[in-house]
Amino acid sequence: MQQFILLFLVIAIFVCAFAYMTYRNNVARRAREKRRNQFLDRV
Repeated sequence: MQQFILLFLVIAIFVCAFAYMTYRNNVARRAREKRRNQFLDRV
């Protein structure tokens, strides 16, 4: 039973890390898009 708990914790940590990396990537991409659109709107 303890092995299943340990396995669940390891999987949960990987899922959280993957979700965090995806969230950071989306935030950076949105910031780049906003900056690019800001300069294009002025032309």
